[in-house]
Amino acid sequence: MSAQARSHRSARFRKLAFRSAAVALGLVPFVLLEVALRQLPAPRELVATPPPAESQPGAVPVEAYDPDPLVDLHQLRPLFTLSDSADVWEIPTSRRNFFQPAQFARHKPANGRRIFVVGGSTVQGRPYSTETAFAELLRVQCQTAWPQFEWEIVNCGGVSYAAYRVAAIVDEVLQHEPDAVVVYTGHNEFLEARTYAVQRRIPPSLAPWLAAGCRLRIVQWPATWLRSPPPQRSVLGGEVDAVLDHPGGLELFEREPEFRTCVIDHFQLSLCRIAEACRAAEVPLVFCVPASDVLSVPPFKSAPPSAEEAPAAVAQQVQQSWRQATDPQRSSEQRVEACRQVLKLDPLHAGAAYMWGRQLWQREDYDEAATWLLVARDRDVCPLRATSEIEARVRQAAERYGTMLVDVPGSFASPQQSSICQVRRFVDHVHPRIDGGHTRIADALFQQLAASPALALPPAECGSDQRAAAVDAYLAGFDVSYFERGNQRLEGLRRWAAGRGGDPLTP
Repeated sequence: MSAQARSHRSARFRKLAFRSAAVALGLVPFVLLEVALRQLPAPRELVATPPPAESQPGAVPVEAYDPDPLVDLHQLRPLFTLSDSADVWEIPTSRRNFFQPAQFARHKPANGRRIFVVGGSTVQGRPYSTETAFAELLRVQCQTAWPQFEWEIVNCGGVSYAAYRVAAIVDEVLQHEPDAVVVYTGHNEFLEARTYAVQRRIPPSLAPWLAAGCRLRIVQWPATWLRSPPPQRSVLGGEVDAVLDHPGGLELFEREPEFRTCVIDHFQLSLCRIAEACRAAEVPLVFCVPASDVLSVPPFKSAPPSAEEAPAAVAQQVQQSWRQATDPQRSSEQRVEACRQVLKLDPLHAGAAYMWGRQLWQREDYDEAATWLLVARDRDVCPLRATSEIEARVRQAAERYGTMLVDVPGSFASPQQSSICQVRRFVDHVHPRIDGGHTRIADALFQQLAASPALALPPAECGSDQRAAAVDAYLAGFDVSYFERGNQRLEGLRRWAAGRGGDPLTP
């Protein structure tokens, strides 16, 4: 290399170093301010403090979540409180309408391995209970494979809990020395009534940056000073108030394209907040893609296009054709033809899409059938199943943050068409069967955790056959009454999903 070339290269290096130093110098005040603010208590609005009745001796307020920019969650309380003996953290009886009992040691054993599983009723194991949910079956497998460790796999499944509430629980459990966090969420995003101000719409590309920024004190403090007036944000209660919990709740669901878009964006933001929190705590995270039955379960509600989607005359034609398609007095051919007429006028009509999809499936045109069956689920006016967009956002979050991923729909896939789950994997629209459902999810989670470099687990002391035998032996210990109670709850769930209100947890 000539002297001139070396001189030119040296000049470029000095120029680049000068620019880098200038940028670093400019960031120093912000770094120092962030460090200083971290020495102060968190802004009051960010701390969820339990009511006095639930406070425990020696317990401290838990910073349960960062502020959600789209809805007001300040009434949320920590899920776990110290027991009377102050040696375990437990879910208090006041939360039993939504959670099942769960606890873990206040002081983690030296040989302890602790995993929190967070999500909705699928995590809880409904219509049965946590004893046969995939979290507990995973514990049986882990204890069999690595008996040298004391395994705590804590079930934090909350009935009707959407991702924005799940994110709050994740923030809380990260303060309890977890070795990993598992998140299965996505089916409950439309259950709570809320509104989104137009100016609060979060572009998908900005969600990861907003989630990361919300964890900085230099963002949190100004946000508390410049908080928007309360009418612009829906204030959600300390527990879920699902629309379907009220008689006639089904009638309140309407076709609202803009609201759906906001819900999906909010879901993505919640996933990013979860991933950012786990990354900051250096805790491995597993996202699970939620699965549902689209083949045997029709949409819970269909409706003609809204005024924003089509002229009134078209909506009337759709209504008329749909009445013909669902008229039991007409022949099968007439009903199918009327169904096709509905789809010509309104390709997003959930009921017609399902009817046509079923026809195509029976004709063994599986690929075309899958398209319409997924449209039926995704355009259900009462969405009680994670949509294709929600499934996609989970996969995208896992890829963006490099987290582990369990693709439950892929594990449940039908041999005829991979995008359709097998009916026999479910007991209803979303809840998996124990055998072949929860057992499969537990298997997939075990494989992810065993292969995780972050967990650095030693080779398992047994193979898959021994683990399966251990799970079978565990499940054999439940008597008939346990499953009968689950079947009774299943009927309650079906009445609830049909919009007849009532408690979905009990018959």
